[in-house]
Amino acid sequence: MVKVAFDSPETLTSLGFLESVGIKGHNAKLDDASPEKSEELYNKARNIRSIIENYDDDDLSKDELLSKKITLYLLDYLLTNEPFKYHTYPVNQLFGVQNGYPSFMQGQHQIKDETDVENYLSRLEAVDEKFAQVLEGLKLREDKGIIPPRFVIERVLDEMNGFISSPLNENILYSSLKEKMADIESLSQEQQDDFLAKAEARINDDVNRAYQLFIDYFTTLKTKAGTDDGYWHLPDGDKVYANALRFFTTTDMTADEIHNIGLKEVARIQGEMLKILADEGYDTSQGFTTAMDAL
Repeated sequence: MVKVAFDSPETLTSLGFLESVGIKGHNAKLDDASPEKSEELYNKARNIRSIIENYDDDDLSKDELLSKKITLYLLDYLLTNEPFKYHTYPVNQLFGVQNGYPSFMQGQHQIKDETDVENYLSRLEAVDEKFAQVLEGLKLREDKGIIPPRFVIERVLDEMNGFISSPLNENILYSSLKEKMADIESLSQEQQDDFLAKAEARINDDVNRAYQLFIDYFTTLKTKAGTDDGYWHLPDGDKVYANALRFFTTTDMTADEIHNIGLKEVARIQGEMLKILADEGYDTSQGFTTAMDAL
């Protein structure tokens, strides 16, 4: 797992422990978001699983054995989900690289000196490559019939159009850099102005080009999108949903079985609450909702 983290520049930035020993090269890079990198992750997961499975249970403590079981459980879910790895919407109205990237740059990329600023500028320059990699995956999903509902695309387009049309001073990538540099005493105002000019150029060029790439794609994709938003309408959506149920419930129960358990539990709890209310003198003859409204 540590090896996986070290293969992610953004994770290393978020952890922040390498900077304390003077290592900052990773802060000039963004994660590889290509489909090829995703395939590499699954291969690593298989190798990790093989290594962990070979640990002899008899040689492990109780806590170590529990850790082994949990790790294997998580890896097994990842690997059984491999055939459905494209059953996701990497860019959606709640999260995705389109809002994750600016948030990461503002919240995680620390700026303490001139090197940090240079690395920040390098990441501004690298964003169009990362967006292009994400776009590869989006097109693969489109080919497989995995297209977000129209309402998702509309909200994503609104978000991205708003981002590139906002004034420079309101752009979080610019304003965040400006604020952070202002706290660095070793940077003269002239140096700060020079760095801000470079940031402006890269935002207007690399960053906006990256976002326009997405805007053009989703504008075209919108014409192919429908209004169904459930997994069921995707190819093999029922299998993906069943796999997710197994992971989150650790059972082999169907969706209907889980739903029926929920209905029975609600009825049981409401029955017990009605009994308590009746014992306290409340009128429960009109049912649960009426009785609760009377409280």
